[in-house]
Amino acid sequence: FAGGFSLEAAEATGSAEDDVADNVFHLLEDLVGQSLVTVEATPDANTDLPRYGMLEPVRQYANEKLEGCGEGATASRRHATFFLELAERACPELRGERQGEWLDKLGQENGNLRDAVGWSVSAREAETASRLGWALWLFWWLRGHQREGRRWMEKLLEQDSPADLRAIDSAVAGIMAYTQGDYEASQSHLEESLELAGSVGDTLRTAYATYALGLLALNTKEYPTARARLEEALGLFLERGDAHDAATVRSHFGALLLVQGDYDKATATIEEGLALARRLGDRLGINDALYTLAQVAQA
Repeated sequence: FAGGFSLEAAEATGSAEDDVADNVFHLLEDLVGQSLVTVEATPDANTDLPRYGMLEPVRQYANEKLEGCGEGATASRRHATFFLELAERACPELRGERQGEWLDKLGQENGNLRDAVGWSVSAREAETASRLGWALWLFWWLRGHQREGRRWMEKLLEQDSPADLRAIDSAVAGIMAYTQGDYEASQSHLEESLELAGSVGDTLRTAYATYALGLLALNTKEYPTARARLEEALGLFLERGDAHDAATVRSHFGALLLVQGDYDKATATIEEGLALARRLGDRLGINDALYTLAQVAQA
């Protein structure tokens, strides 16, 4: 573990056997008593139970022993599986009323999440790494880890992965490059994602790549392309029943209408997205809509 761990994480990673997992708490008590494991001052954000940690020299020694007895890969796979499940539980929550709470949970586990992604990439566990990237991209964006997220996804793209996974990797890499203002790299990644997603019938990544390419066109003042992309993305999200994304697309479509001087239609479009975001409790969507409405009012 990196950056501390919960009892639940220790049980899941320590062994797949229930009888051994049941003993993890008592093992932790013994290790705490010997000052090999520490009890941290801040409780675990997921359970409010005690959180544990290790001094770095102890952690390094423990890892050496684990590798030496041939159990390193097995433990790392269980560790990655546990934190993938956490990331995928958090992913939909990052668009709702508990967004801040879940961002804090992921922030507390960022060391473990980083290790899970890093191990998955280096071990060529492509599906685990891709799923982690998709589950974490919004966390990376909102908490300022864009460079790291892009680096992992571009490392994955250097490997020979199936088209369905490459569609995910290139979408996340493209989104991260967009947030860094690297529009050329973003365009390349997103166009690859769009092509691959279409070839395997992945409507979710098709919608996201189309949406992000629309934002790119908006930022580079290619307004006819931006309109076509955003309208297409909105239709795809509505077909999928993705109300959160549909609300946010409306805000960005309103931003396009704003720069084109159509203030009345911009206001109506954004307010439609705002009303939907409020019904969903989507704090991010509400923020985007209010900010863009403020820009319209200023104009």
